[in-house]
Amino acid sequence: METRFLQQDNKLMAHLEWQAIRFILCDGEISKTNSLLPKYESKWAYWIDLFNGKASQAHKDLHARIVRRELFSLDEFYAEANKLLKPTPRGRQSKHLKKRTAQKSYQQDELGENFIDNNNLISAAKIEAKVLCDTNASFDDIRIQAANLVSLHTDNEGLPDGQMAVLIDLIQRQIDKHMRPDNIEAKIIDTDNKNLWFMWGKIKRTFPLGDTFPLTTEEARKLCGCSKTSIAPIMKKLEKLGAITRTQKGARGANSGRAAIYRREI
Repeated sequence: METRFLQQDNKLMAHLEWQAIRFILCDGEISKTNSLLPKYESKWAYWIDLFNGKASQAHKDLHARIVRRELFSLDEFYAEANKLLKPTPRGRQSKHLKKRTAQKSYQQDELGENFIDNNNLISAAKIEAKVLCDTNASFDDIRIQAANLVSLHTDNEGLPDGQMAVLIDLIQRQIDKHMRPDNIEAKIIDTDNKNLWFMWGKIKRTFPLGDTFPLTTEEARKLCGCSKTSIAPIMKKLEKLGAITRTQKGARGANSGRAAIYRREI
């Protein structure tokens, strides 16, 4: 059978996957698991000591759920396992998140009762701004879509007039960010690298100015339509030119679940 973690270097996740297969597919029986996964018959026992010595509380909690048979499919296990693979913010990404938290606190102080404490609504407004940008929306279009978003994300409670004005202004500012030109683009064009220019166009069209976004090599390949080996040089060049910043490094491997995180700078 096809597995995700057994062949990887992360033996904590290998142990969890082996146990998930044992309890979900093999009724908890080791003999059945060995028959299903003969390649690991002599290996799985060595992972137990490693797991007991190095597993985090989150690993142990997932293991307990497996043993208690609270997970009913491998898809459910992999969904939970992916949560353990999310990177802990470090370096520039950590600083970026702290800055965002400080900005939110500042906005709360500045806006007072007009501050919108609804992350789903704010996220939806930023996404909608891209659509409105693409259609050259008028102010009335923005106002109508803002009202639609409020009805979808506030349980029909509506927003006070002050908060609605803030929401409309947020959408307009996001539209402006999508449309903002910069002379760095001239430098990108001057490289005469069509893949570089096309990748930048895709990033600019998809992500507004100042936003961070995760991007794996495979996702970048599909976005640009070029080879995987071209992706790293392209992203490094965009960083060097100042178009983007990589705020957190990803992890290699199709099963790592660790995408690099970038921020659009222009």
